Amino acid sequence: MIREINAVIFYLNQENYPKGLRGCTRCLEKLQTVIPLLIENKEKLEEIGICVDIEDWFIMLKNIETCQNERDYILLADTFENTLLPFLVTIQELIVSANDNYIQLLMNDGEKCYKSQNIDIEPTSEGVATICKIYGEKKVYIHSNVMPSKEALVLSDEWYSEYKFHYIIYGLGLGYEVYELINKSDAIKVDVYEQNKDIINLARSFGVIKELEQSGQVTIHYDPDFQKIASCDLEGEYTKFVVHYPSVRIIADDKQREWFENYFTNYNAVSNQELTMLRSFVENQKLNFRSVDEILPSLKNKDVYVIAAGPSLDKNMNQLKNVSDNGVIISTGTVLKKLLANDIVPDYVVIIDANSPTLKQIEGVENCGVPLIFLSTAYYGTVAAYNADRYIACQYGYDKAQELAKKNGYRLYNTGGSVTTLCIDIALQAHCKRLICVGLDLAFTGGYDHASDTAQAKAVDDNAVIYRRVASVDGGYVNTSKGLDVFRLWIEKRIKDVNDIEIIDATEGGALIKGMKIMPLSECVG
Repeated sequence: MIREINAVIFYLNQENYPKGLRGCTRCLEKLQTVIPLLIENKEKLEEIGICVDIEDWFIMLKNIETCQNERDYILLADTFENTLLPFLVTIQELIVSANDNYIQLLMNDGEKCYKSQNIDIEPTSEGVATICKIYGEKKVYIHSNVMPSKEALVLSDEWYSEYKFHYIIYGLGLGYEVYELINKSDAIKVDVYEQNKDIINLARSFGVIKELEQSGQVTIHYDPDFQKIASCDLEGEYTKFVVHYPSVRIIADDKQREWFENYFTNYNAVSNQELTMLRSFVENQKLNFRSVDEILPSLKNKDVYVIAAGPSLDKNMNQLKNVSDNGVIISTGTVLKKLLANDIVPDYVVIIDANSPTLKQIEGVENCGVPLIFLSTAYYGTVAAYNADRYIACQYGYDKAQELAKKNGYRLYNTGGSVTTLCIDIALQAHCKRLICVGLDLAFTGGYDHASDTAQAKAVDDNAVIYRRVASVDGGYVNTSKGLDVFRLWIEKRIKDVNDIEIIDATEGGALIKGMKIMPLSECVG
């Protein structure tokens, strides 16, 4: 009943009234059996602190009926959430606390009670089970230990995509989220991959595996070494890959856990920007621009210097004044002002961010004349305000950009999630002679996140940031963030099979990037 009520509240608040009202009908039908049981067991319930006032129940039911008849669905949702739900949760919590063997009651019919040494099974406030991984005295929960059904409704709604019917999901838990996902449509097909055998067994004993398997929509794959999911096509036209993050947290293998964490980080970064990106894409199409493809010949067989905004840039930036005529300087938007202030005029400047703060990057230098390379979804206000030649870069992974590129015969570029990674991809696609990266710390070198005199430059508080420790170019270790480390791994993958271009890290600080030759900038210029 508590699950049903949470679903009613959820769908009524979404104004999905057909689903909400169907759930309401099911709840009222169940109440017809619950109320006589409450009356029958009134004395026993009072012994454990539950007061059953039948008059209050009838008043509540009358209010629900009135809301339905008057189509007052807001008040109907409020009645379920503020009156009926708290009362049932209170009863459920008292029943759980009064029964030492309550967890045994949650076992699915016909299943053995599976137990794990490292994963604990616990009852929740709504009466169903949750699980958690035990690390000494610490517990990492896979589901809410209060309202798993409410959590599953919200999360499955986040996963759901109107134009996708095949879902590849890492992380089973007890199956609650998958159950809510398939309830959205009979057309949905789900492949769930789970590395931990104990979790599958626990889901069979206490979760909803039986319901998932009976649906005919779900296949559960035991994948102890991640080989099965690695062979999946995660980017099919009608496929959506979903990572259940609580399941990722308990992966023992550091590299595998890191891969899923990185994917999760990138996915959230993109999904949180969808509307902003769409607005910028549409508005940018109204401007005058050419394709970045047109500048590739100017980079071919040249030394291309990609200037990022890492803190080490302060060490060697002035040496860029000595770049030879065979060199091309590509500046990220973040360091444009800094370069110009030091009498260094880059050949191109690049922006990708879909948000308005990029305006600060060009404020006061809009008329500097440096040609602009902008991602198709870069903030339209910045692109429009910049008074110089503009070149659009269409990116892989964004449907509208891919459509634009196909229509006009443009290339597609790998963004890697950052402006620097886009610069690197452009240089590589141009078949430059040498790719020389400067200011590419990808770490908090010297306790700072950016070079001085840039819009984002600030000191990093060791006590306020959760770091990753990675190898540094000087043979030691340096602190970085999860996001910056994702970019490092992307670069390593992008350059791995590039054999005809010399790729140099002239940053003189920061994280070690495998595949790059470490060389002082002074030896690169000239």
